[in-house]
Amino acid sequence: MSYYNAGQVVLRHPSAHGLQLDVAWTLSKSLDYGSDAERSTEFGTSGSGGSFSDILNTWRPYLNKGVSDFDTRQLLTVDAVYQLPFGRGKQMLSGANGFVNALVGGWALSGINRTTTSLPFSLFEPGWTTDWQIESYAVTTAPIKMNRHFDCNGDPEFFASAGTDCDSAGSGINGGINTGSPVRLPYPGEAGDRKQLPGRWFLRHRYRPQ
Repeated sequence: MSYYNAGQVVLRHPSAHGLQLDVAWTLSKSLDYGSDAERSTEFGTSGSGGSFSDILNTWRPYLNKGVSDFDTRQLLTVDAVYQLPFGRGKQMLSGANGFVNALVGGWALSGINRTTTSLPFSLFEPGWTTDWQIESYAVTTAPIKMNRHFDCNGDPEFFASAGTDCDSAGSGINGGINTGSPVRLPYPGEAGDRKQLPGRWFLRHRYRPQ
């Protein structure tokens, strides 16, 4: 079971003075019960190396409903093609002979810049509340404070720290698990909140000369 909804806005500048420019923005959301093959397990499917979307309660698979593992909420793409002004009929070397024109004429540069939100992720419980083989997801009970940084050991941390040194640090996730806020352990039979934490923006650059 999967659902996908999206809207897209495209701005296109027609070719003028050798330059063509496109700007496209997509807002989308993908939901499913699991982003892997239905037969997949935590040991992997056909050597895929593991699964993160297993159905935790086969009697109530809808409990697994959440944003897809591959969900990218926003996507911004900018691409351009520029015809170089060299060769016959161009601004430069317009009177070039056949040999020179074959070397410098007809060239173009193109580039694509792709910016997208990163993939969502989940918190797993440190046990087997529902499925004695696969950990369920944590249940969110309050807003989770995010703060992407490096801790004092140089390790990446995505959550706001509850302390100032390595001994007492750690996310507020661990510190609040005993009080049930901002997350709690799932009860028997629950699947928890799958992919409830959104990623942040990052850049992917692609440049392809022609």
